[in-house]
Amino acid sequence: GEIIRFNANDDSQSVPEPSSWIGLLALAFTGALLKVTRR
Repeated sequence: GEIIRFNANDDSQSVPEPSSWIGLLALAFTGALLKVTRR
């Protein structure tokens, strides 16, 4: 819900900053790698 509110709040930009997307993708990718590596 907070993400949707954030997007609605930043209606002027329409799309969030690329850095946030990169950070989210990096976190998700790292988490997946850790899970696969640990097994």
